Amino acid sequence: MPFYLYKRAQDDSRECLGKIGKISLGGRNAIFRAWKGRGKMVNRGWHVTGEELIKEADIKVAEGARCSIIIDYDPGAKHRIELLELLDIYVYTYGNTKTGTVWWSPLMLRLRTVWHYESKHAISKEQRIQKIERLCEPKNGPDIFEFLYLQGEDRGWAWGRVGQVNAPLIEKEAREYFKIFFCEGVTEVL
Repeated sequence: MPFYLYKRAQDDSRECLGKIGKISLGGRNAIFRAWKGRGKMVNRGWHVTGEELIKEADIKVAEGARCSIIIDYDPGAKHRIELLELLDIYVYTYGNTKTGTVWWSPLMLRLRTVWHYESKHAISKEQRIQKIERLCEPKNGPDIFEFLYLQGEDRGWAWGRVGQVNAPLIEKEAREYFKIFFCEGVTEVL
């Protein structure tokens, strides 16, 4: 599930998204930097927006450029392309409060579909690359939530194991934190 940085621009009076390149969120990259910038919180929830993650990724973009993080949700799909915009990540970081050591962090990603394409014929890798390079008239689909996790410091803040059951266990403290974002009309973020 690759993460890409796209720049928003107007093209003949319609909005388009142009791919700039990949963006690294896991490991000691954007999410880790956001956690450090918030005082290295342990055993509590915290929040980071897509815009903040772009700044934390330290990618050079033009002054005033409007950018978004776009996820190719299923890059191995043969007959469809589903691109999602990353809006927010809500995180609950578990660890040792005395030492500050982080054990792991379940994440709730708030996403929305911005582009969907289906084909009766198999989509080649080259066709996929070409189709996702520039997206015009992206849609703003309803919110979608996905749960993932990052491993702790002993594993370098890496993503949970790919290719295996990759769902986080949502324990009581994290459930209490995440559930407030499922209520209609909730706008306040911790």
